[in-house]
Amino acid sequence: MIEAKRLLVDTNVWLDYYLQEGAFDEAKRLVELAEAGKINLLYAPTTAKDVFYILPRRLARRNVNEINTSFVPASWACIEHMMQVATASPLSLAECEMARMLGKRMSDLEDNLIIASGDTADVDYVVTSDRRMLETMPEVCLTPARALELIGILN
Repeated sequence: MIEAKRLLVDTNVWLDYYLQEGAFDEAKRLVELAEAGKINLLYAPTTAKDVFYILPRRLARRNVNEINTSFVPASWACIEHMMQVATASPLSLAECEMARMLGKRMSDLEDNLIIASGDTADVDYVVTSDRRMLETMPEVCLTPARALELIGILN
């Protein structure tokens, strides 16, 4: 078991949790551990923005008869929850510059902002399901399942 107490959770993992898709079980366990005070979860401010805008669109696709605005309260509720169980990581000019420099290694600015924000926040790992991030930055990025394994939750 290693010390993996500070984890920055990527947008896709938060969406899995709130939409009960993909890595939902693992994301739920991470949130439960944070709620119990056993680990610290963080999120980048860009993640809060993305969750807020993506969630209603995905919910609307599930319920074809509904319009996107009917799901805005759900987005607000998810953001409130995220802010209660996790801490926003820094995102300023310094992280933007770091993200730009990471562009030589990984071409996606949004992913680079996540990595840079996590670096400044001194997280142990970034938890993501993004294959490109996992392949390009394996020293920094873990799947939700791998994160749980490393902190001794899954065997």
